[in-house]
Amino acid sequence: MKNNLIHIYVVISSGALLLTGVAKIFSTLGTADLLKLMDPIFGMPYKYLFALAGAVELLVALACHLNISQIVRVSLVGWLALCIAVYRLAFHYLGPSHWCPCLGTFTENLHIDPQMADFILDGALAYMIIGCLVILANHYYIIFTKKTLLNQG
Repeated sequence: MKNNLIHIYVVISSGALLLTGVAKIFSTLGTADLLKLMDPIFGMPYKYLFALAGAVELLVALACHLNISQIVRVSLVGWLALCIAVYRLAFHYLGPSHWCPCLGTFTENLHIDPQMADFILDGALAYMIIGCLVILANHYYIIFTKKTLLNQG
């Protein structure tokens, strides 16, 4: 897979993580009742969960722009996206509402329908997970075929 395509994947993914990370941290500065509620998965107030999740998302977004290998960047994005997807699945199973308050009060402040934001976040997660799987599968396929050719020749 061409490095340009991987770079585009990393830039788009890190941009999405930057946006959602900032939204979560921005939300913790407010006084909305949502921030006082307990998250059904981790059992902590949303205010602290948003701060923690936002910080992790910002760290991964930052790591995507460090001088590390593209495969490490892709793996970090895929790992975080998978963690978020598992959380969202658990939330939808155990959660008190039909939408995940993953962006905190950000959607409310911008007058964005929470269900639409939830749909967009699902699409972003699918992009990150599927993109990661395709890139990693291609990477390891190339490594495997090179080793096979070297062993045969």
